Amino acid sequence: MQYPRPHHGSTSEFQVSGFPFVTGSAAGEVGTSNPVKVTFPYVTQFIQVSNIDADDGLFVGFTENGIKGTESSHRYFVPKNSAGPTIPVKCKEVFFLAAANTVGFTVVAGLTNVKDFPAVTGSNGFEGVG
Repeated sequence: MQYPRPHHGSTSEFQVSGFPFVTGSAAGEVGTSNPVKVTFPYVTQFIQVSNIDADDGLFVGFTENGIKGTESSHRYFVPKNSAGPTIPVKCKEVFFLAAANTVGFTVVAGLTNVKDFPAVTGSNGFEGVG
């Protein structure tokens, strides 16, 4: 028998607890012009981003155009020295830029067993991400 592989539409993958994933950057590693990209090995159930800088804010987005505000501002802001909200979102990558100067971050995510995920871009029909 062939069992179907888990995919981004598999409800059960998103109903159970995720596998832990934690990564981050050094303080002052994220600048204002070149986005830092974190790629997850599996599709996420949720993410939470913390800004570890005491002096400046951090932008978080799901595409390079979105984080740069190229198409428009498709990103969210994490204030200095704080944790952003826990967002229940399916994604394979996330991008970071400093609001000014340089900052650092920590990402906590819950991962599913899903490996494949469509390209999440505005040009692929996903509005609101850039």
